[in-house]
Amino acid sequence: MQFYKITMKGDFSKVLKKKACKDDFSAFLTSSKCKALSKVHLFRHEERSCNMLPNRDLFFCPCDTDRKTYVDFFAAFSVRCNGFAEVSAVILELIRKELKVQAVPGEYAEISLESYLNLFDKADDDDMFTRNELFPSCPYMNSESTGLLSRHYFRWSDGVADSKTWDRRQALREFSQICLPGNELGGEMERIYAPVPVSGIFGHPVHYYIESPDLESGMKVVSFIIRMLYSRGRLLSRRYGVLHMNSYDNRRGSTDSAEELRLFLSLHDCASVVAVFENENSGENGGCLVNDGREHLSELLKFMDGSSLNTLYFIICVAPEKSAESKTPLVSVVEEKVALVRIRTGFGTREQAVSYMKDLVVRAGYEKWIDDAVAQIRGNSRTEYSMSIVNDIFRSWTRRVLCNTVYDYGKMFRPEKAKRKVRGRSACQRLGDMIGLERVKEIIDRIIAVSVVARRRKTLGLDESGRSRHMIFTGNPGTAKTTVARLLSEILREEGVLAHGSFVECGRADLVARYVGWTAKTVKEMFDRAEGGILFIDEAYSLAHDTRSGFGAEAIDTIVQEMENRRERMIVIMAGYAEPMKKLLKANAGLASRIAFHVDFPDYSPDDLEGIMKLMLRERQLAVSEEALDKCREIFRKAVARDDFGNGRFVRNLIEGAELAQARRLRDIYGRKAIPKRALTELGAEDFSLPESLNSQVRKGSRIGFLC
Repeated sequence: MQFYKITMKGDFSKVLKKKACKDDFSAFLTSSKCKALSKVHLFRHEERSCNMLPNRDLFFCPCDTDRKTYVDFFAAFSVRCNGFAEVSAVILELIRKELKVQAVPGEYAEISLESYLNLFDKADDDDMFTRNELFPSCPYMNSESTGLLSRHYFRWSDGVADSKTWDRRQALREFSQICLPGNELGGEMERIYAPVPVSGIFGHPVHYYIESPDLESGMKVVSFIIRMLYSRGRLLSRRYGVLHMNSYDNRRGSTDSAEELRLFLSLHDCASVVAVFENENSGENGGCLVNDGREHLSELLKFMDGSSLNTLYFIICVAPEKSAESKTPLVSVVEEKVALVRIRTGFGTREQAVSYMKDLVVRAGYEKWIDDAVAQIRGNSRTEYSMSIVNDIFRSWTRRVLCNTVYDYGKMFRPEKAKRKVRGRSACQRLGDMIGLERVKEIIDRIIAVSVVARRRKTLGLDESGRSRHMIFTGNPGTAKTTVARLLSEILREEGVLAHGSFVECGRADLVARYVGWTAKTVKEMFDRAEGGILFIDEAYSLAHDTRSGFGAEAIDTIVQEMENRRERMIVIMAGYAEPMKKLLKANAGLASRIAFHVDFPDYSPDDLEGIMKLMLRERQLAVSEEALDKCREIFRKAVARDDFGNGRFVRNLIEGAELAQARRLRDIYGRKAIPKRALTELGAEDFSLPESLNSQVRKGSRIGFLC
């Protein structure tokens, strides 16, 4: 079914000028002649399981006029009728009969369900018709229809895709702006634009399952598919309704909630329905939050089973983490009812991001500064982009252009920016300021020197022999392995050694797929993300734990191969405990030979921990008494005697615990009175407590919970 707003043009001045006051449109609406324009035609219905759906029904009602040259109507009509020409003819005949005016069709546009329901509700409030009399014969409506606007049981939204049609060339150009990790959508585009052997047949052979890290990217793909299908005549309506399934609430009565859901779906007959399942923790099920037995899923599937030929369905699974190429429970259940085309969206290349940015700039009317906008992408250290990331960059850039270029507000903010620039320190300075790690800093300095010299040799055309720069970082948790790796990526980018200096951190869960044979592709995708920067594999030794099953072995073999193939374009850093990392190196004969540097991060000494604490306290604008400092020194001496303490993390946890104790102490002392600034900024000895874990003695070297 379709909902439209239609303008009929003619000379209405003589007919309507006496029917109402100048600014009182409701008086015009209640006039007998105008009320006669509200009609329901061709009262033939086709019984369906959940609602009275139309066969050739048509409803229309006036909603606006200037009393001189036009009258606007909103209309609902079945797509099974002869189309807009028939609708216009019926309305024009009624205008001629009731108002004695010869009118002609003017502008018309398809409107969303929400717009139609609002206009229907308003016309009822203006006494254009009586609902109880109208409903028995009015298509698409019953006494509960406009109740959808209150969204009692679930959250929904809707819209209408752009009316401009695409040929294959235009669709290809738009496709380049969508960030996708695979070519599933490209393959579907080719099928949509393939020649149709039999014409005049309508129906949806397939529906769509879309995996996306955010809803915005998923809806971009939905809009793209709707426009392609509409351009090819495979969709009769550009309307779509979005069901946010996580908001579905059937606790207040499953019958009422199920009826409202079915009513919403029935109102999208011959249009499109987008069911969104949002999941913040994808876990083992690959992004499926939905349980097969949940009421809302069963109701959706029940309706899909009977309406999938006429209504196009999109299932969007929003999962921030990438899922393996396996069928989630949601996919498996839906595929029992309909055939699904699976499309994954997410991160695309820099060139895709540039193309998308250009499109945003043109649409917003900022073509004059398009080169500057593109520079925001090309100068960024990222190697991959999602649409939401590009949108954030575009919004930030737009604000800057408006502030500094279009309008003259830039001077108000430049001093503040200058101060921030002066305070900023380079990555090399931040590395030098880190507490302890003197031996680590020396090795990192050598790594930087070797990399810079190698780049210079390559620039001069001297033999560089493609020397490997991959590394292993070993050490206990909290010894700053990740922090140093991040700083190293920035330093090598500043020195021109790395193309972008992007830093991609991953672990075993990001590299090993659920089934043997899929892991290699997953590993390569991770290397693609880190191209031109550093790939940091934390707890890399865990890959060697399941080499017998084939999962870890496949991951390690692929890592070794990619390390060799990309040794000149990126750096891989494997991190973990010293002893387990030895087992990892033995798991593959070629791995050790591709490691150029081994950096061992020692545990911090009590003096180092004290220095770290003072630095953290300074950043938090806190101070400690001498008595508190002595107590902390004693705690640090006991901490380093254990083999499983958290190093730098231990200090952070100690300070956070002290802040909580201080808050309770100050509340007991001052109650609701104002607390002096000195009391707020000083931690006392009573605020620091010896962690319970340090009260028991653990022998050095008896590490627990790790395979050696």
